[in-house]
This record gives sequence, C-alpha cells and structure tokens, in this order.
Amino acid sequence: MAITLNQTTQLITVSDDIVSIQNLLNAIRDWENKQENMDCPQVAEAAGKQVLSETSSVGVTLTLIDWKVSFGDRPSPVVCSVTDGNLVAVDGTGTPMSPIEASTNVTVMVSQSSSATMVQNAIVDDIQIQVSEVQYQAAGIQETVDDMHPELKTEHGSGLWTNRRGIFK
Repeated sequence: MAITLNQTTQLITVSDDIVSIQNLLNAIRDWENKQENMDCPQVAEAAGKQVLSETSSVGVTLTLIDWKVSFGDRPSPVVCSVTDGNLVAVDGTGTPMSPIEASTNVTVMVSQSSSATMVQNAIVDDIQIQVSEVQYQAAGIQETVDDMHPELKTEHGSGLWTNRRGIFK
C-alpha cells in the first residue's frame, strides 16, 4: 500500500481502496520524521488506545490539521474505506472540515463511532436540567396555591366533581 503526503496540496494520497487509521498515522509520522519535513507544521494529532479491559481498548481518533485524505481519481466507480478508528479534520483555526478530498469515480466510507459513556452523560445532564425546570415550575404553582385566600381553597378545591355522572365519574 502506498500512502504519500504532498505538502504543497496538503493531501495524503492512498493508492489502495482501504486504509486503516493506524496505517495513515504511521505514514504521517514517518513523513514528519524525515529531515526535509522537520520544518513543516504538524500534519495530525492522534489519541486513543487506552486500555478499557483485558480484551478491549479505545479506538484511535486521527485529527488532520489542515490536511485531507485523497484516494485519487479512478477510471471506474469504486467505494473506498477508512477503517479501524475515527478520522476527522480541522482547518488552521480549529474549525471542523471534511477529512476527505473529492476524487473522480470515488465514494469514501469513513466509519466513525463515539463513546457511549459520553453520549449517556450528555443525555443524563439534559434530563437533570429538564427535571430541575419542572421542579422549579411546580414549586411556583405550590407557592401560588399556598398564598390563596382560605375561602377559595375550600370552596373550589374539594368535592367539586364528586357525585357527578358521565365523563366525571
């Protein structure tokens, strides 16, 4: 598999139809470590591989910094894939951008995942905020009822619908 980096175009060109995040990262680090590329800005950051248990670990997320991956133009339609991790890209200011450069006759599939724990925490936080808002509203209603004139509480609050027929049973 050939993976080449071009500083002028800021493209990482992959010759095969499938490339793993680890292979991309290895090629980037090898390119950055060459003497002639030492003065070039950093191409990417990577994070992951933290051990979760004896048999599983966190996947690798590769963040390209103002660079994109290209599979190059193809003579006939082909589906290419980036596998085994997450591929994202940001421009020079840190704004997210597409990590894939468009190529003729190429459709690229990038499988990405997020941590269920992070998603779950976000949902729980949102629910807690909603519950707090409801509790605040309920406290306001209770306060209004507590402040009612005593005659209104007894006249309009008890036994109003008792002994009614029809839908009020």
